Amino acid sequence: MVVGPIAVALVRVVIPYTSAGFSDHAGVYPVLATAEVMAVLTMGFAMLGLGRLVQGQAPLLALIGTPVAALSWTMVAVLGTLDSVTYEKAKAGSLGASDAALLARIQSNPEIASFFGLFLFGHLAGPLLLGIGLLISGRVPLWASITLIAGDLLHPVAFVVLGSHALDALCYLVFAAGMAMAARAVLATPNDQWDLAPDVARA
Repeated sequence: MVVGPIAVALVRVVIPYTSAGFSDHAGVYPVLATAEVMAVLTMGFAMLGLGRLVQGQAPLLALIGTPVAALSWTMVAVLGTLDSVTYEKAKAGSLGASDAALLARIQSNPEIASFFGLFLFGHLAGPLLLGIGLLISGRVPLWASITLIAGDLLHPVAFVVLGSHALDALCYLVFAAGMAMAARAVLATPNDQWDLAPDVARA
């Protein structure tokens, strides 16, 4: 629940915003690939843990947000594959017009586009719903719920509007701070209190 967001923060620091970036900064790829693998292996489970934590007090938000968030983060595997293809093309030689056209066609392929669309929508909407659920549940301090939600909402601003690697990474470090408190709440939950039905948990 903590490693995942930190891995995503690392991705946001090093990932080139253009295909040409792999030619200009080929050395970043090993770091990027490692961080993407870590994100794929951890973020989905992190969302499952967060959803389970809030389901007692916010069952509907957990029911919707958990699968949306968990499934969308697995799509990093598809995006990472595209990064690998771009890197290998750049490694073989400079990316020319034909290479750029091929990469554009791959990205607009209906199957790849559907995976990308799922990631784009789900990795924002899912954690937002779970963050609101965490706020409602009261399982963590108020500041932790707010930082988790803030990190999720500020990410598209940093990436799309400002185009800032540093601010984008900071968003996920802020997100990770909220997730750390959620992980702490998970560890503090006794086994016999962990998987209660929503009405019992409320009582």
